[in-house]
Amino acid sequence: MNVLDTAIYSRLQSTSALTSLLAGTTALYNRQAPEGQVLPYVVWSIQGGGDMHETPRRRKNLLLYVRAYTTGSNGAAQGGSIDAQIDTALHLNPLTVSGWTNIWLAREQDIELVETPPNGLLVYSTGGLYREIMTVNS
Repeated sequence: MNVLDTAIYSRLQSTSALTSLLAGTTALYNRQAPEGQVLPYVVWSIQGGGDMHETPRRRKNLLLYVRAYTTGSNGAAQGGSIDAQIDTALHLNPLTVSGWTNIWLAREQDIELVETPPNGLLVYSTGGLYREIMTVNS
């Protein structure tokens, strides 16, 4: 789903209220950030879903996991601020996906996690699951 990844990246990258909170305007990654990437950054991935098989036209029902990674004494609050901008950019705002018609994009669930890597600094992951339903153009 490269066209979907491109649409998500374009939407997030063009949201200046979001990118101003990140470690650079390109701190947006599909699946995983590069090793050693400076926090904070955003990662998205397809969490599940697939073809719906309801009509002869191909339709996808996907669950997207979009989250911010932050650290430091203000990491949880910073993650919440970034997540709020992600939500503003995506929730009920259809994406333009080349070759597809967007039917639905909405946040369904909030997710907050804390990890402690070997260096002992807490890393906060704050984000949510978004339902993306789209139909291929004829």
